Amino acid sequence: MSAYIGSSQDACVGGTSTSIAGTTTCTIDETSSNDKNIAVCVQSNTPGSVQECKITQNNVFGNNYALIFQHVVDNSGPSEDATQRATISQNMITSGTGSNFAAIVQVVKQSTKEAGPQSQTVHQFNTTDQTSTTGTNFASLNESSDQSAQSVASIQTQLSDQDASDPNGHINQHSAGLSRIFVTQSQVQNLTGSGTQMQTIDPRCCSVQDTNGDDVFTITQSTKQAGNPNAQQDANSFGTCFSSGQCTITQSASNNNASFGPDTTTCTPGFPCSSSVSCTNVTEFPICGKPD
Repeated sequence: MSAYIGSSQDACVGGTSTSIAGTTTCTIDETSSNDKNIAVCVQSNTPGSVQECKITQNNVFGNNYALIFQHVVDNSGPSEDATQRATISQNMITSGTGSNFAAIVQVVKQSTKEAGPQSQTVHQFNTTDQTSTTGTNFASLNESSDQSAQSVASIQTQLSDQDASDPNGHINQHSAGLSRIFVTQSQVQNLTGSGTQMQTIDPRCCSVQDTNGDDVFTITQSTKQAGNPNAQQDANSFGTCFSSGQCTITQSASNNNASFGPDTTTCTPGFPCSSSVSCTNVTEFPICGKPD
């Protein structure tokens, strides 16, 4: 993976794979009975484009392995827009007992110093589904966006949206065997200028995990916003899970006026659980913490 971070090369490898030349779309389909399925999708450095990877793996007694890595570095300015979509579906058919491994990494870095109005937008969407009769499930999601803009007196806007929560996306695991989910969502926004500034952040994760009492579901969300004294800042983090085992939701947030956390919510096994954090100064009553 490290070899691709500074590279413009892409990869779409595994089973029946389709990567259309001149596009940023990769589709991989794999089916096996006893052998392992391995799929890798890498998309790097395509500013202004939509990156999309979709991996589907079906097995019975073999294991499924899937990796999606999407990376964008955009210094083009003054208007920068990045969208990343990742979908992994891993299934053990006909009561299969194999195991599933899925990892998604999405990274976006945007920066501009060009004169005039500035706009930076990031959308990161994710869906992971894993099913097995008694095999293990492992899912990892790591999303990060870092936005930075400098101007003199122009309008500056930043939006960062990370969504792995229904209806747009989710992480679901189903097995009598051990299932584990580890999620990290990190968003940073910095604006330097004397004009009108607007910053919005919205991380969301995740969904359902069953049916082993030793299952592990970990969600970590962090937001950070910095701008001039009059910047309009709005960050809302939403964590949700329904796990047969142990789920924890850790959240932190900061803006010009205040900071919160890190704060951890420990959920009760077998019951729906959610936690939200708002860190905003755009309302009549600014808040940085959990709403009452």
